[in-house]
Amino acid sequence: MYGLITRLTAHPGRRDELALWLMDPNLKRPGCHVYIVAHDLNDIDALSVTEVWMSQAVHQAWSDDVHA
Repeated sequence: MYGLITRLTAHPGRRDELALWLMDPNLKRPGCHVYIVAHDLNDIDALSVTEVWMSQAVHQAWSDDVHA
């Protein structure tokens, strides 16, 4: 297993828009067991994203494909 916890900061006032985009059901994440998007309680423009993948290699292959 491979896990990531990432903090993302949206443009002011656009955190909910970013959260909805990240949770788009049309974005497939093969090999991802868990993908959680949460509001940062200390920053109104920030999100915390927790991901659990089968392996680092699977995550890297997905990331390379998405960013190609």
